[in-house]
Amino acid sequence: MAMTGYPVDPAVTDLYNNIKVGTSTCRGFTMHIDNKMVKILSKIESSSKDPFGEMVSQFEDNNTRYAVFDIKGKNTDGRDYTKMVFVYWQGPNAPVKERMTFAATKDGVKNEFKAIGFETAGKKDTSRPWVLDVLRNVTLASADGRAVKKAGNGEYSYA
Repeated sequence: MAMTGYPVDPAVTDLYNNIKVGTSTCRGFTMHIDNKMVKILSKIESSSKDPFGEMVSQFEDNNTRYAVFDIKGKNTDGRDYTKMVFVYWQGPNAPVKERMTFAATKDGVKNEFKAIGFETAGKKDTSRPWVLDVLRNVTLASADGRAVKKAGNGEYSYA
């Protein structure tokens, strides 16, 4: 349960655990606050052509969202890499009450997920895989089957 704010629906924690251990067909999911509870809004299937873009499409200027995304890629030495990332989004035009509730609930939601590798604020940019920027000590050669490169400032872009 969230420390402050609203509780997390047990289905959210169950889905996270299934993704983490590899028994789910999902790569991630987005969440929202509905009826005073954090619930699953949409699932991002592994078969999606653009799972990253699918997650970002849920970030609208007038809403708030939480998301969990399973980064999958290959290191520059060819080894597989996977890491769970917690993403939070506050649209600039979201109602003030919704943004305050969202902020009060965020840490409790994140604490529901064991083994989260990184946390980052969401962006509406799909031109580059910004979710990878949290991987400061890792250099990936590909993510989601697309070649990526890392700039000197630590930001990733599609190759």
